[in-house]
Amino acid sequence: MKKKVFFVLIFLLSISQGVYAISSDLKQEYAPGETLIAEIRGNILEPIKPEQVSFLRGHVKVPFDYDIKKLEDRYFLWAKIPVNVTQNYTLFIEKIVTTLNGRTTELDFKQNFSVSGNRTAYSIKPGFIFTKKDFELSIELYQDENRIIEVDFPVKEEKTLKPGSNILKFSIDGVRGVQLIFINIGDYAIPAYIIGNSTNNLKKPDFVHLRPERLQRSYLISDYTLSTEIFIKNERDSEINDIAFVYDPEIIIIQPEIKSLPAESEVSFNISLKNVAVLGERISEVIYIQSKSENFSFALPVDINFIEENSSRTNETIAGNKGAGVYYCSELGGRICTADEVCTGNEEISLDGNCCLEQCSLEKDDGGRKWIGWVLAALVILIIGYSYFRYKKVRSDKNPISSKIRAAEKSTNLP
Repeated sequence: MKKKVFFVLIFLLSISQGVYAISSDLKQEYAPGETLIAEIRGNILEPIKPEQVSFLRGHVKVPFDYDIKKLEDRYFLWAKIPVNVTQNYTLFIEKIVTTLNGRTTELDFKQNFSVSGNRTAYSIKPGFIFTKKDFELSIELYQDENRIIEVDFPVKEEKTLKPGSNILKFSIDGVRGVQLIFINIGDYAIPAYIIGNSTNNLKKPDFVHLRPERLQRSYLISDYTLSTEIFIKNERDSEINDIAFVYDPEIIIIQPEIKSLPAESEVSFNISLKNVAVLGERISEVIYIQSKSENFSFALPVDINFIEENSSRTNETIAGNKGAGVYYCSELGGRICTADEVCTGNEEISLDGNCCLEQCSLEKDDGGRKWIGWVLAALVILIIGYSYFRYKKVRSDKNPISSKIRAAEKSTNLP
């Protein structure tokens, strides 16, 4: 009996630990029509996809309009609650990869909430923002009269909502660098991850290096998978912590997302496309790698171009020569030196030839060596001339008839 009690206690303890490994700030009660906005907390090791999330009424899935996204290093969920219902629901997120007792594991997260009371005054969609350009929000006013709300982005001002659908437009011109902010819009606080138009305040460290420095590729449309290994090196003699990646998860997948960089070491991660929906379009994105604790942030430009199958460019042209290198010279931040140039620093083999990572310059001693060529040419000409005239002289002396004729002519000319 004691053994059974002991195992039951161990089981209950493991369940409670699993529950507390993942948590959220989901409220216990919401009004009909309200927009639910919650943060999912915990040591989440792999991205949570929208298809992992469902809303249950009892054991039945209920169709909610919702989305979940990682903003900086935090996960946010929003959902638009139906207008004319008062029910109990369960938020269910399956197979969250996290740690439990120091070991990697998968957990299912469940949390109950209820919908009751009077209908909310208005709802907002979407419930969070991830953008690098101007954006807009849709607000549904469930009243028959205009309503004034206060908005604090980009400046604090009042907005008038009309009954029915309203579109509020926002500009990010004043945003500098990459910022996670909360925009107050009436009764809601919307998490917004904004990649500003200017990155002047970003500090690039001299002890962290990327290889390649940019990802610039062309692919046939049929080659719909993209996976490129990127290396990041910490040249410092101490570990760098609090690493975070900033990118658009609707387009790009990064695995694994590096959390720290060991001292004097190089680690790698892979960049791939999320799905084939973006194929055929030119992808021009920027991945930011940053550390708040170290106060640095730098960019990895990603430029992917897809071409038609019947293009004149061949697979070899697109993919490069196998065995010649992994990256193009432009991705390494170098250049191919011309025939009359030499690389003044390190070189690396790239897909398009020897890539100079420093500077290409003309050979310094070219001008000094030119006089040697001219001297050699003059010597050759002198030798040829001397040989020719000597040959003519010897040949003329060996002809006896010519000698006698010249002697007779000289004697007749004497006085």
